[in-house]
Amino acid sequence: MSNTHARLLPSNSTPLELLLDEVNDPIAILGAEYDGITIARQNPPPQILPFLIWQLGLGELTPYLPELYALIDDGIRWQRIRGTPASIRKGLGWIGYDYTVLEEETDRVREGRKRLLWSLVQIELDRLRDADLPDLERIAGITQLSLPARSHFVRAYRGYDVRALETDWSRADEAMADEHSGARIAPMHQQWSFGRLHEIGEVTLGFDDLDPLDAWLTPVDEEGDTWEDADFPWEDAAFPWALPLVEGRRREIISRLLPLEPVITFRDNVGAVIGHARAVATPVRLAASGAYTIGGTVYAADANAPEALVVYCRTPFGAGAGATAATAEILFASERATGVPPGRLWMAPADRTGGHSVAQSPVSIPFGLTVREHVRFLVRFANEL
Repeated sequence: MSNTHARLLPSNSTPLELLLDEVNDPIAILGAEYDGITIARQNPPPQILPFLIWQLGLGELTPYLPELYALIDDGIRWQRIRGTPASIRKGLGWIGYDYTVLEEETDRVREGRKRLLWSLVQIELDRLRDADLPDLERIAGITQLSLPARSHFVRAYRGYDVRALETDWSRADEAMADEHSGARIAPMHQQWSFGRLHEIGEVTLGFDDLDPLDAWLTPVDEEGDTWEDADFPWEDAAFPWALPLVEGRRREIISRLLPLEPVITFRDNVGAVIGHARAVATPVRLAASGAYTIGGTVYAADANAPEALVVYCRTPFGAGAGATAATAEILFASERATGVPPGRLWMAPADRTGGHSVAQSPVSIPFGLTVREHVRFLVRFANEL
């Protein structure tokens, strides 16, 4: 803009009319200030930023954005596509997130089967949230503002997504299985369901680990070829697929460990126990397909001819929230404190006593309110020939 501009008066205007136009023309008087306002809009100083955001009608987004300058650049474009999936993507991009799936409930009902939930929206985020707060408040606020007015944002997930069983019109209605996985953080009403895998990998237990548990057996010396040593056609093979004594020793060790009620214990950086997670131990062997993939290798459950033992746990939402685990270890043969039920997924330090710890491994697990941590060990046994 410039203070020199074309006049709109007709060519036969009188000198008085030209003078009145000049005196009452704000551009002639405030032209330099107008030019300054234009420049400030492109790179506004902090003191006028709140007023500029108000002028653009973007004030409702300010509680959810740590960097308000992003609103000046993209806010108008966001408004133009508001109510579409693209606006959610643009809004979440301001805080470093994106979504991969956007879906609406189509066939479930609420409030005594009177209202279909077609207006409820949930999204799969492109990654795990960085922190419960303030990240989830920002995600909830921006997503709700980006949706159409008739839609309601109710759930986000990543890494752990268990859907509700369709139990309407049955006795199981309103039971625990009639709800999606997730936790809520007041005052937000949304559910947040996140999961994170911590694959410890392969650990080897030797004499010092197994002897206190009465599970150590002297290694056997069984000579002979197996299929792993074959360097000739299969039809010429005349030996077993595995050495029965070696396999039997491994199976016996595992059978002695399974009844010892394993738990996975988490400790902080000074060695203090944060808590114990109930663990599952499953004998496995290599397979073309199976339920366990560790280090890119597939294992299937096999109690008759096991090659290793998979020990794993999944902490419940909120377990150890606020603490960071620096060590994870397997604890065998500990005892539950009085009143602690055997099926409890997470136990306080005082809920377990005694026991023998093996397979200590360094980790870095920041526990939170909305994440279930999945920790998995692959246990083998030393001195096998």
